[in-house]
Amino acid sequence: MIVSNIVHAPEIVQRFAEIAKSEPAIRHLYYRQSGPFPEFWVVTEPIDVEVEKRVRQIRHSLYELFPDARFELHLINPRLSESFELGVFVPEDAILVLMH
Repeated sequence: MIVSNIVHAPEIVQRFAEIAKSEPAIRHLYYRQSGPFPEFWVVTEPIDVEVEKRVRQIRHSLYELFPDARFELHLINPRLSESFELGVFVPEDAILVLMH
């Protein structure tokens, strides 16, 4: 018997959105299932390093909930870009998750 450790994006994204609701710096969450594992893009308001660390902690929370899961997390902080264009950072086929 072959056992798969793949957790599909909808399972993780639901929990991600629940956790992210408590972080006011997060403006948008996008995801897509890319191959065997999901990818996530977290778009924040312009934030400093301390808030960015707090936002990145969400990844650790997800690994606690899904210890065998594989996923990619991209944090997009507009503070680090002179001309912020969402389309440059988030792929066209990524799905917007409504959090608030």
